[in-house]
Amino acid sequence: MNAAFMLPTAGGGGGAAAAADNDDNDVGGDNDNDNDNGNGNDQKEQQQSYKYPNTVPRLPLTSLIDTALLKSMMDGLLAASHQHKHNISYNSVRGLGNASAWLDITQPPFSLLWPSICAAIQTQLLLTEKKLKNQWNACFAAGNALSNPSIPLLSDQTAMEATRDLFFAVLSLVDKCENYKVKITAVYALTCPTSRKNYGPIYYKLLKRICAALNNIESLAVNGFAKQKYKQLLKFRLIKLISHLVKLFHDDADLSN
Repeated sequence: MNAAFMLPTAGGGGGAAAAADNDDNDVGGDNDNDNDNGNGNDQKEQQQSYKYPNTVPRLPLTSLIDTALLKSMMDGLLAASHQHKHNISYNSVRGLGNASAWLDITQPPFSLLWPSICAAIQTQLLLTEKKLKNQWNACFAAGNALSNPSIPLLSDQTAMEATRDLFFAVLSLVDKCENYKVKITAVYALTCPTSRKNYGPIYYKLLKRICAALNNIESLAVNGFAKQKYKQLLKFRLIKLISHLVKLFHDDADLSN
């Protein structure tokens, strides 16, 4: 495929994807070597400057790729996301997330695919086998998918419920996941939507639970320098998410008028 048509992440500059590739072999590690002086970890953290989606309107993928071809690509990614080999499944889910940010999910055939896309990402988020790479990559996919500007225009009940369930799946990682890197990336995913309407009716519940998570962060157990560092980064990300949610509420013209 021509390089001009390579799919970037919803972050625009590819920062999230670069961070993912750099840290892909290190996701399991909140247990970084505490004998490290921190320089190596700090350097990795600088590389993980996750870039949030741009607010500049973008053309849908169907204006760049034939609809039938794009539908075939999405079907292939959905099928591959169910592979037992986790490196195939999580890469496929990342592809689904990247592409779904650009789809017009209010029109066939992608309106019909949207619940399946959300379900595929949600499956990777909620894996019970503690496959942290899958969950970590699925958080990036969820962030891209949930930033789709067509979400507020959804009218199909199944599609709206699938979107709601994806939000709650990401939020469950913030509440329950024991791995700090996954929790941090889950918070990143919840910060990706650029409109309050993308959060729909769960906006207030989400804000309440994120505030509770921030209030409870000091009670989280830490063991060693590495976990202490990630705990502080998680705290920063939660504050950033709350600030983002409040700003979106302030900017919502329907509420301010």
